[in-house]
Amino acid sequence: MKQIKKFCTLAIFFVALFLLLPISVFGFDGNDDVKITKGNGEVTLEVLETGDKYEIFKDEELVYEGKENVFKETMDYDIQKYRIGVYSGKELIKVISMKVTNDEETKSINVEKKSKEEFIKETIQNTKLEAVIGDSYVSLKWPELPDEDKKYILYRDGEKIAETKELSFIDETVEPGTIYKYTVRVDNVLSDNAKREIMKMSNDGSIDLNDIEQTYSGTISTLVITPDNTKESLEKDQIMSPLVENDNNSNEALANVPPFFDMVYRTFIPFKSVKNPVNWFSKHKYLKGDDRTQYLPYTDRYRTESVVYGQFDFPPALAHTPDVSGTYACNASSCASPIYIDTASTSGIQFNIINASKNNLHWQVRHSVGIPINSLYPNIDYNYVVKATPSSLHAFGSHDGAPSQEMWLRHPAGEIRIHEYMVTKEIDFWKLFPGIGYESWTYDM
Repeated sequence: MKQIKKFCTLAIFFVALFLLLPISVFGFDGNDDVKITKGNGEVTLEVLETGDKYEIFKDEELVYEGKENVFKETMDYDIQKYRIGVYSGKELIKVISMKVTNDEETKSINVEKKSKEEFIKETIQNTKLEAVIGDSYVSLKWPELPDEDKKYILYRDGEKIAETKELSFIDETVEPGTIYKYTVRVDNVLSDNAKREIMKMSNDGSIDLNDIEQTYSGTISTLVITPDNTKESLEKDQIMSPLVENDNNSNEALANVPPFFDMVYRTFIPFKSVKNPVNWFSKHKYLKGDDRTQYLPYTDRYRTESVVYGQFDFPPALAHTPDVSGTYACNASSCASPIYIDTASTSGIQFNIINASKNNLHWQVRHSVGIPINSLYPNIDYNYVVKATPSSLHAFGSHDGAPSQEMWLRHPAGEIRIHEYMVTKEIDFWKLFPGIGYESWTYDM
């Protein structure tokens, strides 16, 4: 009877979450510049800022120029980027940028065949942030997401800026011509039964039930730039242009080289050492860490690294280089005299090219690398997918709740941090065991 009751409660939870997900139409509130409505596969942009003439760019293509303040078209992609120029006479007085999601492109999730954890992961990975961006504000909107306390945590450039139970947020503390990364985070609590399973795996009673915190969490991020009301901010996608142009590259030696970039994903242990998670099988009490608490675009301090090189043309190309650092054991937490054990194979880092055609790069990396001491040790698991074109980049993935993770987009003009996750307590390394917990994430720019 208890099992039936538990099943019914879980089923009600899934159905309730599913019904709350957006299906087709919602408008954009909270700003006085533009009204966005969607339905039947079409989007309508109504410019509320008064002007004598309007120009609308979709990516970097001029799709409308005229006196009418309403523009309507069929949505071609799951997310579309527009920039609107408002003119007074011949003078450009305002630029409004926006990202509009195609809700009808969002895949339906069959909740009856999903565990709670799988449902949360797929919901996060199928959600994107909508944004309307002016020179002095960023207005964000998202659908209802699975969150235990219905409280969304918002970050800007990695710093917490707000908590809200609303499905939108306006940041009015921005500067024109500035790039910002916004993230909405949701958290879901691990069940008591799952916590007890972790305690059993510890085998020595060293894990306190109160130390095992929430898991099955997720982040949804978007990278935006506030316009500075110039022709360049209207006509050019200033976030994507460094990936497809060499204009910003001061290195003369690369002036005639086709534009290129790479995507690097690393796992690392931020501590000097971490307690051996299954030390009853080993004489070694600790494993050496990488001893860094900062995210670094270039470093040799990591557990594993996966680098994907890409270029959109001349010719289009994708290539992959995996690497694994050696494993060292220690008999004390200070790890003053580490002992080399072995280096795991890179065969657990698998690269799959889904598409590598002109101006369309699509790939996946799957990662499952173990600790080369005992086959009973849990692997470090993550996976991600990237879809990149000259006008957009979308990435999503999931990973264990340990160790720390970082993902960077690097190009000749600079670096952009795509995803980050920092372990702050050694207890979190129990999340390496399968089914205990993971982080899901999605990102677009």
